[in-house]
Amino acid sequence: DNSGTGLSPDATERLRNPPNHPSSIDDDPELKLAVRLYLALNNANDDYTKAASAIKEYNNDMKPPSHRQIKSLVSQIAGVEEMKHDMCLNTCIGFTAPFASLDQCPECTEPRYNQEVFKATGAKVPRRQFSTIPVGQQIQAIHRSPEGAVDLRQA
Repeated sequence: DNSGTGLSPDATERLRNPPNHPSSIDDDPELKLAVRLYLALNNANDDYTKAASAIKEYNNDMKPPSHRQIKSLVSQIAGVEEMKHDMCLNTCIGFTAPFASLDQCPECTEPRYNQEVFKATGAKVPRRQFSTIPVGQQIQAIHRSPEGAVDLRQA
């Protein structure tokens, strides 16, 4: 996370200095398979891991990326990365902007962090989160392809 924005340092760098050409994985058929598989699955976290394991079992020479690696790669290729933010367990508020420093919800007083984990380890693990996708990254991703740039100019 970069200064409370919810973006990774890589995503912040891409936002400040966007690539000016489309990314391609066409020259790596195994990587292309992994990306297509990841994008085709509804429950990508569990399903991708199971499918990658089945691929390895079928062909021991293939080494599909882990779920974390493929998710990161797809984010880099697309130029779009989700931002995770803590929110109230009861969805009263998001712990952003004026609420970013709070440890409990001002509406219902539910704690922001899992109290059992905090007491046991001192780690602040949010009880609930929501995701957003910055519009700047989406516009940049569209501009990276010639077709997308033309479509934006005609809109």
